[in-house]
Amino acid sequence: MKIFIKFLLITVLFISGCDDSDSENNNINNTNNSNNGGKLHGPCLENDICDEGLRCVLDICEVDPCFDFSCPENAHCTLNGDTPQCVCDENHFISLDGNCNAGDSLNQREFFQSVYPTSLEDRYYYLYIPQYYSHTEPSGLLVDLHGTATIEPEVAYGLDYAKDAASELEFILLRPRSRSSEEGGYTVYRWDQNFGDPQANHDFINDLTEDISNRYNIDPERIYIMGFSSGTNQTSIELIEGNGYFSGFGFIGGGVWSTGTLNPDMGRIYLNTGFRDYMRPYHYELEERLEDANYPSEVIFSRETDAGHELYDIYYELFQFLDEGTKPDEGTLDQNWTQTAFPENTSLLSVGSTPDGTLIATGSDNSLFMQLTDSSWQEISISGTPAFHGRAVTSFCFTTDGTGLAIGEGQFLRSFDSGTTWQHEDYIDEIGSPVFGYQYLNSIACHENRAVAVGFWSASTSIDGGNTWTTASIPTSYGYAAQGAFVSSGNDGTFLAGGYYAYLGVSSDGINFSGSEIDSYSTASWFYDGVKTDSGRWIAVGDHGTIIISDDDGNNFSCSQCSGDLAIYAVDSWGSKVIAAGDGGKVLLSEDDGSTWADISTGLDIMIGAVYWINETTVIVAGQNGTILTRTF
Repeated sequence: MKIFIKFLLITVLFISGCDDSDSENNNINNTNNSNNGGKLHGPCLENDICDEGLRCVLDICEVDPCFDFSCPENAHCTLNGDTPQCVCDENHFISLDGNCNAGDSLNQREFFQSVYPTSLEDRYYYLYIPQYYSHTEPSGLLVDLHGTATIEPEVAYGLDYAKDAASELEFILLRPRSRSSEEGGYTVYRWDQNFGDPQANHDFINDLTEDISNRYNIDPERIYIMGFSSGTNQTSIELIEGNGYFSGFGFIGGGVWSTGTLNPDMGRIYLNTGFRDYMRPYHYELEERLEDANYPSEVIFSRETDAGHELYDIYYELFQFLDEGTKPDEGTLDQNWTQTAFPENTSLLSVGSTPDGTLIATGSDNSLFMQLTDSSWQEISISGTPAFHGRAVTSFCFTTDGTGLAIGEGQFLRSFDSGTTWQHEDYIDEIGSPVFGYQYLNSIACHENRAVAVGFWSASTSIDGGNTWTTASIPTSYGYAAQGAFVSSGNDGTFLAGGYYAYLGVSSDGINFSGSEIDSYSTASWFYDGVKTDSGRWIAVGDHGTIIISDDDGNNFSCSQCSGDLAIYAVDSWGSKVIAAGDGGKVLLSEDDGSTWADISTGLDIMIGAVYWINETTVIVAGQNGTILTRTF
């Protein structure tokens, strides 16, 4: 019993001794933690706590780079590796000027005549926020600059097209308003309406863009600007200044006329100005200056059309190219069409025949071509100096004495040997009040010795082979002498002229035209071509797929096809067969004098500017980049 008690006592003392030793060691450790825990280079305290200005890194307290790093309101510092940076607090986004914002209420998503105060005056804008948008994800922004207008210019052109694209492609749409002045009894809004406006507008547009970014979550890498008409030159200011927020640029119906060097490679560029648009010379100027600036050609997309001055539904194509570099598929040639080799990459705008039946084609870059007996094509050498270098020859005709007359974009050419040789002539002088300094003519038609030419704000006629010209009266409902895209002649000597706004007029003498009555269901704003069939029926074609017919010599037109998806630029007939073609390689065939139509499209995504029946069974269509296609029926 004594032995057991002695053993128990030793055991207890041993255990007790062990506890005292561990306790002493623990006291030492606690003392160390008390002295160094949470300190610089010391161990982190419970829950990774360190002293102020320090942070816990792998259980050791190190200097916190965010401690003295200042962030704006509604933002906090975080580390990117060891580099401090500010990020917005939850449910906030960062603006272009570095502020963090919760964003405006999204109860209202469309704003008309919104006010933006500047030091000079209050400015105005339209804003559309599609339903997809929330403040949680950054959005693309398209700034869309209007053309010349008199009332609420920011909503005057193509608004529905722009809104539809914004909703489907998910971007915010901003349309600023230009400054204005009184002109001819109207308040006229134009981006260069007053001295100094382009620079003032540049500042306003960028300041407004920055302001929008404080209210809506804008992706700084996806901010683009486009302009229509006078808005194109204002868009070019962004390329000249080179200090704005924009990384993509669209030019519709115009180009550049302000001076200054364009900065190279600032982003993708989309171009779309039709061959029958009076602003086309500014498009040429823009192309030349982009080339002079060594702007990379691979980031430029030029959509060719044969249209007049109009803002069509280009927003999907424009935004997808500016945003992602996406271009439409070029398509595949339909097996029923045969392509003929062409010597130049020239866009073709008219095709017809000389008095002896030789085919002639005209096109861009001051070009004329002739088909040889082996069916190949060769360019015709044109003597003399062109009135304007690099412009297109858009139309031609022959009088009964074999004189050939060709015009286009202010140019005038003649042939005195039935089309074998051609020479440049001086431009045709304007008659009446000067606008361009020359007649900007789009189309010409001949019957016997009478020639009639129409264009922008002028129309002329000649009976002496183009030696002298007098006014042809083609009055429009809005006061201009003419705004013509085409003129055609029938075998009976009647002429049909057409253009904007949904204008058609008929004349029995080629001098005085009377306006036609147009079917109220027609959706056309421009008519681009017309033909009189052997039955005496006039057929006119235009934008939005419109085809209308008249059986009373052009006095009244009714719809054969009131609307469609693509513009139709050209029409021709042989007997009861009629061919019509236009954008997107679209070709339509009628075998009942234009009453009904079948789609026989080419399959190619190209502009077709001309159609011509070679004979009763074979038709030729011609267009973009020297495309010549034939089809036999």
